[in-house]
Amino acid sequence: DSAIEASLSLLANQCDITLLIRGDGFPRAKPKNIEKIEKTISAKEITAYYNSNLEEISPDFVRFSANGQTFRKKNDFVFIMIGGELPFDLLKKIGIEIIEKEI
Repeated sequence: DSAIEASLSLLANQCDITLLIRGDGFPRAKPKNIEKIEKTISAKEITAYYNSNLEEISPDFVRFSANGQTFRKKNDFVFIMIGGELPFDLLKKIGIEIIEKEI
């Protein structure tokens, strides 16, 4: 979800986004996030490469492969969202309120 939400936030700020997805979809994402990201990909507002593998990050480009092809794309910034599990139980136990916000 973090990569989807970050991509949608960047898109709302008129950024040009290329999303590299390691698999062929978003198996652990929330249904609403999947719906939103797939809509932006279908509308060509975000460029997505499925089954991709990041190979190199340089100051002004990234090199990656996807579906048997290698690509080199100019870039300004790279955000790496590799997922993870938030410690909700621990956070609640120490008194931190969890608030979910929709983008």
